[in-house]
Amino acid sequence: FRCVLAPYLRLLGPVEADGLNPDEPMPARGVELMAYLLLRRGPVDGLQLQRAFWPNTPDAANNQRGLAKKVRVALGHDPSGELWLPENTNHHGYVLHPAIRSDWDDFRALVGDDPTLATSDDLIAALRLARGTPFAASNTRRWWQWIAIPQEEMIAAVMDAADELGNRALDAHNTSLARYAARVEQAVDPLNEAGWRIELRAALQVADLDGFHAILEDLYARVSGDDPDYDVADETRPGLA
Repeated sequence: FRCVLAPYLRLLGPVEADGLNPDEPMPARGVELMAYLLLRRGPVDGLQLQRAFWPNTPDAANNQRGLAKKVRVALGHDPSGELWLPENTNHHGYVLHPAIRSDWDDFRALVGDDPTLATSDDLIAALRLARGTPFAASNTRRWWQWIAIPQEEMIAAVMDAADELGNRALDAHNTSLARYAARVEQAVDPLNEAGWRIELRAALQVADLDGFHAILEDLYARVSGDDPDYDVADETRPGLA
């Protein structure tokens, strides 16, 4: 199977994969393997893969080789005949074809290491890639048990970018853009009050008191859960005065 466009993974929300071979089903943990290799940014040896995917499993080596082979067959090769998942020749490690990318790669290319240095247009483009909490709905009871660290990194990066855009928008009195940034934050990390603070300030900026109180009610409903004694963080309190 020759894929003209490289496969593409979406990790900034529920995990999705585009550009796969429709005639060769991907194995159950195939997209998970692709995500793992993409996020490692370099060759991954078999032992590392076994520890991440099959910890304390006697036949982990066979599982690792079998999964890699199935994914290699499912992905096929590019128009020039190069495999999307090359063979692990001489045990140099597994690594995906460099043309395979993810929304996380594109996000980082747009925002860079410091969102304060990114243009507002690039921040908007990056935030449009975020569709919710990274790896949302992934079954971490059996699979995807390795995602905690990259998930935290992605959440922090999206929150920082959204906060930067939201504050710029407020400074420019662009309340609609500020509320957009706030809602990205709320979707990515709904228990974090940062996005709610931006949206509360946006409502106050246009003297929308009804909207302010509605946002505040949503904040308490979403963040407090079943805790009757919940109170907002100190950072949020000045906006409520």
